[in-house]
Amino acid sequence: MENSRYSGDSALCICGTPVCVCGQFSRWVDAVILTFSLENEVSFNTVYTYHSQMVQYCAAVRECPLILVGTQDTISEVNPRLIADARARLLAAELKCSAYFETCATYGLNVERVFHDGMSCLQRTMLC
Repeated sequence: MENSRYSGDSALCICGTPVCVCGQFSRWVDAVILTFSLENEVSFNTVYTYHSQMVQYCAAVRECPLILVGTQDTISEVNPRLIADARARLLAAELKCSAYFETCATYGLNVERVFHDGMSCLQRTMLC
């Protein structure tokens, strides 16, 4: 996996726990998609933590494409949206993200676009 950047191979690692934000993971990562729930303040704040931990383990993470994704799937009358669009975009700017998307897997909103744009950003990075 360490040579994936040069061999043309790609791997997708989806991490839902902080266990994945470790030195070993941060050394071979070529791109990062950080997600949070638009109705959950803790989820939003966790993005800062994960990003800080990744950068701590490997400074090169600052140079790889980073996409921030706010998920809408759990927004309802019972769980209203708590994270405004402007606040999410500010976070994306602070973390120097390549892009910010809001997605809804239930309806397929922007899900494919996240991965397509992620691969496009990665390809541009690898050409430099």
